[in-house]
Amino acid sequence: MSIASAKSTQLLKSLTAELDADVIVDPFRCSLYATDASLYAIQPLAVVVPRSAAAVRRTVELARDFET
Repeated sequence: MSIASAKSTQLLKSLTAELDADVIVDPFRCSLYATDASLYAIQPLAVVVPRSAAAVRRTVELARDFET
């Protein structure tokens, strides 16, 4: 397992364990969030749908901590 893969796995575990949020990891559902109104597209590792301001803050903290 690569370092990037291990970090991604740990980030997903942290997101699902620590947040008051829906954490979407299904590739099909994540692909719905992969584009905006441009031609640019990138598949997200996960999509977080927070239920509180605290969940938004913690999501940003985890993303910073895992350098994503």
